[in-house]
Amino acid sequence: MAQPPAELLEGLRLFNEGRYYDAHEAWEERWQEIGDSSAGFWKGLIQIAVAFLHWERGNAAGALKLSRSGRRYLEPFRPRFLGLDLEALLAELERAFAPLEQAARERRPAPPLEEKPRIPLP
Repeated sequence: MAQPPAELLEGLRLFNEGRYYDAHEAWEERWQEIGDSSAGFWKGLIQIAVAFLHWERGNAAGALKLSRSGRRYLEPFRPRFLGLDLEALLAELERAFAPLEQAARERRPAPPLEEKPRIPLP
């Protein structure tokens, strides 16, 4: 298998450090350059990173909207893409956003983002 793109690895490293804005920037650079069907993959990652940023900043509605959209963008690239295990990633994202989803269903304030998810490096 070919080495994953540098932007993917750098974005994953930043994401795993909880630096969601910086991860978004690393992936956005690649997304803006890409002109093929993989653009949705990059857009999904970007939206997931920004969803966590919104959650950290107390914007639960924005976090939920982008988390759902980001996961939809990643779905077509299952089970693996560029060495990234999307099955595991999507399961982790579902688990990570579950407290926020539950709070929204129960119409109660969003819990703080306490357990920051990690994405395994390819």
